[in-house]
Amino acid sequence: MERANAIRNGSVKPSEDNMLAVANCGRKAALDMRLVDASLPFDPNGKVAKIRDEVVRIWKETMPLKGTQIVFCDLSTPNGSGFSVYHELRDKLMEAGIPEAEIAFIHDHDSDTAKARLFQMVRSGSVRVLMGSTLKLGMGTNVQKRLKAIHQADAPWRPADCEQRDGRAWRAGNDWDEIELIRYVTEGSFDAYVWNLLEVKAKFVAQLFNSTSGLRTVEDLTMGALTYAEIKAIASGNPLVLEKAMVDAEVMKYAILKNQWEQDRWKWSNDRRYNEGVIQQISRNIAGVESDAQAIEAERERGWSFKPLGPLCELARDNSGVEAQLGAQILQVSRDMAKGFCGEATVGYVGGMRVVLSRFDGLDVVLESQAGPARYKISRTGVPITSIVESGRLVLESLESLLGEPSRQNRLAQRLMAENRDIETRLTLDFEHQDASDIVLRRKNEIESELDLDKDQAGTEADMPAVETTMPVA
Repeated sequence: MERANAIRNGSVKPSEDNMLAVANCGRKAALDMRLVDASLPFDPNGKVAKIRDEVVRIWKETMPLKGTQIVFCDLSTPNGSGFSVYHELRDKLMEAGIPEAEIAFIHDHDSDTAKARLFQMVRSGSVRVLMGSTLKLGMGTNVQKRLKAIHQADAPWRPADCEQRDGRAWRAGNDWDEIELIRYVTEGSFDAYVWNLLEVKAKFVAQLFNSTSGLRTVEDLTMGALTYAEIKAIASGNPLVLEKAMVDAEVMKYAILKNQWEQDRWKWSNDRRYNEGVIQQISRNIAGVESDAQAIEAERERGWSFKPLGPLCELARDNSGVEAQLGAQILQVSRDMAKGFCGEATVGYVGGMRVVLSRFDGLDVVLESQAGPARYKISRTGVPITSIVESGRLVLESLESLLGEPSRQNRLAQRLMAENRDIETRLTLDFEHQDASDIVLRRKNEIESELDLDKDQAGTEADMPAVETTMPVA
């Protein structure tokens, strides 16, 4: 509190002390006060004592099967100087009867070979208590065979880190039917605040992955550096500071939902404009499409005839069938179009339509109306230009399919008009969570007023900005 007050009053420089440093010291104090003041005595009710008692109990209970345990601690890792929770816990475990040879630090095994040897010793039960940080002992640690318990001495920053810790034991290949997952929390300290934030984060991430709320974006709820008022509330055990984390998450959730609602409205408006454009285009072209269908029907009844643009190619003259002549002419024109050619070339006329080869991104066959601007691209999936009869047959089949084009265009226009009516209805609806959003926002303002956060914003956002993460949802 004295340090936070000095920072607030500007009596110390940010390089000398800041709220983030105060928060880190608060985390250390929650683990063991000797990390703040090494001259303090051992606390028989502190975390080291509690972890010792639990580890020794499980060590004794699992003696026949050589049950193993992992103690996770990200703060106070062994570095060879100053007070270390690792060394202190090891000494207390040895005093309680656990042999030194059965206790190991992952930090003493840096190479891959040394780690592999250590993990084998844990799997065999010759090392029964393994201590390490989430970074060094989390992902990729395969020691679950005899693993009975996971002890989390401090709170990590992310829910994923909690899962990684517990996941060392909670996995296939463990001989135990039941495992113990133990968290140690110092009441009235930063521990309670950080664990509360982890719960909020975990729920938020679960909502995102379950797609239960239509979320597409989530902001990281990192504690970072706290304000003076939050430091004071935590130190005094004020429950409002814990409620604030929950309320902030609710406010953020509704803000994201409203943002998604506004994006949906923007998309619906765009869809409506696009649909209107298509409907207008159909209205302009429908007369020409109907005329094309009538011309195609008339020629089909008379019998198909192909009129090439220019003389028939030699291969086409050798074939009397319309399909073969049309396909051969298409093949010849495609060959005449140079490899680097980009544009269109007319093959000829059939069914009152002009047959065009179009080369831009690829080589396509297009039917172009002589009565208007309508163009119909032919899908020739699986039919190469080199297949003479099949290419010609494909054109004739496409012509026949155009007999139903007026009906298809009219159905499309009707469907788009119905879709636009539905969009109009949706655009008149208000944000469904507005009342709940207003309630939590009022509560957020009330809490900030009671904690004096509306007057004191020193040391938070500027030191550690939120990180936004965008994730695709199937």
